[in-house]
Amino acid sequence: MSTHVDPRMGRAGATRRARWLERGRFGPARRHSDDAALDHTLSQFAELSGRVGIEVADISGNVDALSSVVREQAQLSLQLSAAAEEIAAGNHQVEAAVTQAHAATRVAHEEATGSRQTVEVSLAQLGDFVDWVGQISDQFSVVADALAGITSAAGQIDRIAQQTHILALNARIEAARSGAAGRGFQVIADSVRDLADETITAAQQIDATVRPLTGQIGELTDRGRQAKAQAETMRASTESISAMIDAVTGALASADDQVAEIKDAAAAIRAEVDGFLSSLSTLSGGLEQSSGELNSARERVANLLSLSEKLVSTSARTGVRTTDSPLIEAALEGAAMVAAVFTAALDHGEITVDDLFDENYRLIEGSNPAQHLTRFTTFTDRVLPAIQEPFADRDPRIAFAISTDRNGYIPTHMLRVSKPQGPDPVWNAANCRNRRIFNDRTGLLCGQNTEPFVLQTYRRDMGGGRFVMMKDVSAPIWVRGRHWGGFRIGYTA
Repeated sequence: MSTHVDPRMGRAGATRRARWLERGRFGPARRHSDDAALDHTLSQFAELSGRVGIEVADISGNVDALSSVVREQAQLSLQLSAAAEEIAAGNHQVEAAVTQAHAATRVAHEEATGSRQTVEVSLAQLGDFVDWVGQISDQFSVVADALAGITSAAGQIDRIAQQTHILALNARIEAARSGAAGRGFQVIADSVRDLADETITAAQQIDATVRPLTGQIGELTDRGRQAKAQAETMRASTESISAMIDAVTGALASADDQVAEIKDAAAAIRAEVDGFLSSLSTLSGGLEQSSGELNSARERVANLLSLSEKLVSTSARTGVRTTDSPLIEAALEGAAMVAAVFTAALDHGEITVDDLFDENYRLIEGSNPAQHLTRFTTFTDRVLPAIQEPFADRDPRIAFAISTDRNGYIPTHMLRVSKPQGPDPVWNAANCRNRRIFNDRTGLLCGQNTEPFVLQTYRRDMGGGRFVMMKDVSAPIWVRGRHWGGFRIGYTA
């Protein structure tokens, strides 16, 4: 910010302050007793103007707070609208996905139903095959039994033929002993022996043929039993497959029903969200309109507050004594004292003009709330407490007496609120008010005012939802004709 330079200030400013003080303490030079009624009226006017200013300041604070709340609500409603739109978009995606899933489960259910019918046909055919395998196995057993009977019969024939052969041999021997009389029996005995030999040979051939066949039939019978057991196992497995397919079909049917329910629920949610978005859009529009109207009202109230402050200041400048007069005089005196100390420091080389008017505010890292340093901060920490601290004892209403530069920067505050910062920003805000920039409406006007004084009314936030009505009177600080800032006195209204 550019530095305001007024060559008339310094000596001229001191003259203007002196004239105001003289009017306030002793009244105009040409005042006689008939003006007492006028003085009383002006005093009442000043008091009423001050009360109006306090009420307007309180209203202005309430409007500011309400405007801030409505503005935040409008922003939150916009954020809520954006979130609801995201929910609606997500729900649309869910609905689309559920629709696809519903179609897929329906197709899967239909395919599973068709597969189940195919499996049932295959299982029936497989069951027939298993039964056929069992029948073949049983037939092998019958054949094996028949072969065993043949083997047994062939054995009996062989034994009978052996005995017949022995009997024929004995008969031939007896016929030979009988001589000519036994020759006929000898021929018969030879024939019987030959027949017995042929029978033995035939029985042995039957046994030779049936024996390996019996072994093969035995193996086939064993394999038939194994095949039958495997077929039964296959039947059980296929029956379990059929049960599994039934379970899958049932699960798909259930899933299809559940997906249909989800689809219906998503459609209901979509309808609800769409209705909510419509209502929220109407609410957001109303909040934005209310926020705009409140901003307009806040500006009008601020203008009204400015007018009421001008009335109070004008009343004070008439020279009529009011409850604010002692504080105005104190601000003028404080500004003069600071200007004198700054000028003397420049004259003695304790600080340069460039350093005194430095506007390069260097942030103190880690400070919360933010604190800053300038090239004159160390200097003001050394010289200002001796000027500022005694003002706290001049009037019980005084809350602080401080010096601010043109940009609202307060390098050196009252000692009781100039403690080192700690980890708690709330505590810091109340106890570490030095080296901070207060560039709100009140703070900037205190630093930038070039009139003999300016009287303001505002609502001070004490934290925890508590507010105190305050007045602030400030007088400009001029150093070698250049406007450095202002001397502020804050006091309870």
